Amino acid sequence: MGTRNILHRAFFAFRPEARVSVQIGNMVEEIAPGLPRVGNERFHSTLGITNDYNVLPTPLVDDLRAIGDEISADPFDVAVDRLSGSENSVALRPGRTNPAWRDLQAPIEEKMRRAGALRDDWRFSQHITLYYRSGAPFSQIIGGYDWPVEELLLIHSLVGAGEHRVLARWPLRGRDNPQFRLF
Repeated sequence: MGTRNILHRAFFAFRPEARVSVQIGNMVEEIAPGLPRVGNERFHSTLGITNDYNVLPTPLVDDLRAIGDEISADPFDVAVDRLSGSENSVALRPGRTNPAWRDLQAPIEEKMRRAGALRDDWRFSQHITLYYRSGAPFSQIIGGYDWPVEELLLIHSLVGAGEHRVLARWPLRGRDNPQFRLF
């Protein structure tokens, strides 16, 4: 038996609530049976991601936790109603840009960049990856899914093992919450 080469990365994200993940997963099974897909429990929107490492460095995780502690944002609603395929994957996207989604993401990216923790070639886009495939790009409107985003997650991804471990959670309590005021 050969051993798999597992790499490690960390990323900030939010996830659909469980009932929505199941609905999305059912849709994926209908439209792409048998293709390598993201498991329901791993659907997420990446807000900022690190490079890959042989071992996830503890100082990096400490820096990311500190960044998460500094993030303050209001809870918001997400609606995704567009199925979008690139040459390698298919994702759900919003039909219109969601400013609140970007408002949560932008300070994470800025703080990760300042800390030297942001992946070198990464660019943010509002999406949730569903499955992987080879094919021509496409975009089509679908019935859609929506849910409230109420927490920010820091996730450790074991790349090659298909495993995500939540390292930290922060509730989105709003910018006016006394916990986030700077004096």
